Amino acid sequence: MASKRPRYLAYMLRLWQVGEDQTVWRASLENAHSGDRQGFASLHALVAFLAEETAQDRPDAAEESCPDSKQSQREASESHLDP
Repeated sequence: MASKRPRYLAYMLRLWQVGEDQTVWRASLENAHSGDRQGFASLHALVAFLAEETAQDRPDAAEESCPDSKQSQREASESHLDP
């Protein structure tokens, strides 16, 4: 029996800048339920992840709120940065 899609997602958002001449924003989200943390190389990548997590037709909509998409994993691997 498939579980219902969670109606509540909770993350701790961290933002920081890198670079001196051209500053770039980096971000990480920590899942408040599981403690998993994902890094994002840009704010665009962060917003894309959140859009994917809240999409109505998400393929894994019946799974837990812990993100595990290929795109998110790739973006996280591009940004091994912690503030």
